[in-house]
Amino acid sequence: MAKVFCGKNCDECIWKADLNCEGCLNGPGNPYRACECRIAKCCMEKGHEECATCGFVGSCGLYMEREQQPKERYKKLEEEQKQNEIYSGRAAVLGKWLTILFWLVVPSLIGGILSNDNISGMPPVLCNFGSILKAVTGIAYGLILLKVSSEEAGYRTAGICTLISAAAGFVALVIIWVAKVPTWSLLFSIPSLIIAIFAEYKEYSAHSAVLMGIDFDLSAKWDTLWKWYAGFGIGIMAGMLLVFLQSVLGLLIVTVSSLGFLVVGILKLVYLYLTAKTFREYK
Repeated sequence: MAKVFCGKNCDECIWKADLNCEGCLNGPGNPYRACECRIAKCCMEKGHEECATCGFVGSCGLYMEREQQPKERYKKLEEEQKQNEIYSGRAAVLGKWLTILFWLVVPSLIGGILSNDNISGMPPVLCNFGSILKAVTGIAYGLILLKVSSEEAGYRTAGICTLISAAAGFVALVIIWVAKVPTWSLLFSIPSLIIAIFAEYKEYSAHSAVLMGIDFDLSAKWDTLWKWYAGFGIGIMAGMLLVFLQSVLGLLIVTVSSLGFLVVGILKLVYLYLTAKTFREYK
């Protein structure tokens, strides 16, 4: 096999030191490695040991650009290094704060279970405690999302919406305590749920975005999880409206959708842990 595919002299290449190149067959043209050289890849695909044995070498545009191949690889290497620097800086921030978000999801889930008497059947005192716990963790959660918004713009929108939703949920709770008319709380609880759904969408999208280029599978899982969350969220809103109209079906829909929300919440906890771990261990 020829020492090089394109016929150049590796020792005379001005890019050899910058690329830390081991030579064509050991470096960019190695068939058992990445085979970064397009000319080498073309020769191997067509069964040639070198460009000179190809009948189209005289008119081959790729062969004519053989002097530019090292420059292209160097440019690609620079881009990868810049990208790694971005990821490293991002990992230092997200690894820390997403871990804290992970631990905040736990009390938020507990608060959601306690405050939902359709699931837990808890007495009013525990339901109220659950609502307060959920509101407090929601505020803390929103503030942390704002903290990491420097790494992805979607976190800012998610943080603002989370804070608004938590505040609206707390107002709905106060209305129940003071006015003693639970149906009045729908004026705040339904808008709060709509805002919360949008907040989750922006958060999941932000998680997916920061994972692109690092863990594509986990990024895709965040996108899928959002669809399930949206579906159960719509189910709860529809059920609440039917409950307001005194329909038994509404209560069933709310119960099933709430259980679905719980499952999504558990999956979110798992994905958030994996996302935080990915950034903590990123090098």
